[in-house]
Amino acid sequence: MDEALERLKQTVSRTGQLTFTFARHLVRRVIHDRLTVTAGYMAYVTLLSLVPLITVVLSALSLIPGFAEAGDQIRSFVLHNFVPASGDALEQYLNQFVANAGKMTAVGVAFLFVVA
Repeated sequence: MDEALERLKQTVSRTGQLTFTFARHLVRRVIHDRLTVTAGYMAYVTLLSLVPLITVVLSALSLIPGFAEAGDQIRSFVLHNFVPASGDALEQYLNQFVANAGKMTAVGVAFLFVVA
């Protein structure tokens, strides 16, 4: 019984030591690789790529009368879930852009798809 208890202590001690070593290594790598800065870059690029994509989808849906309600649902979903802090300002600009995109010709819509 004492031998099993000693092995358990050694196992727990070894596991704790490995966990501490891994955590220390992880923190060093996060600092060395500037992971927080890279995550910020990725978030910024993601937001910059989502706005044109949403605009293209909403402008395409606004051209088809039957899908106008679906476009409103998509817009409200994206604004409330992805950008809740700046949703009001973004919603205003997005509505203006979609309204202007609805006035475009087919060639303009095609170029909008290509650019986005």
